[in-house]
Amino acid sequence: MKDILPIGNPTLPFSELESQKFEILCTEILKRDPTFIDVHHILGKGRPQGGIDICAKYKDESFGLIAIECKCWKKYNSTELKDTLNKFIKE
Repeated sequence: MKDILPIGNPTLPFSELESQKFEILCTEILKRDPTFIDVHHILGKGRPQGGIDICAKYKDESFGLIAIECKCWKKYNSTELKDTLNKFIKE
């Protein structure tokens, strides 16, 4: 019964997911979004992936291939976002 959320709980316990399971959840959500096509989870454990967790294309192909990095943090401020983006761009 531990895995069932109590009634009235306003949030899901995403922070309790292992990182790869959170990435798979994000991949599945994007696969169900009609905005995207060709959504793929990039397996990175033990392999260099440059911070990319998911790649996809917009259905209208206005941007070509896009790269997505999943983050499952309870708090994520603007400085951390900037640092993550800079790291991603450098790789």
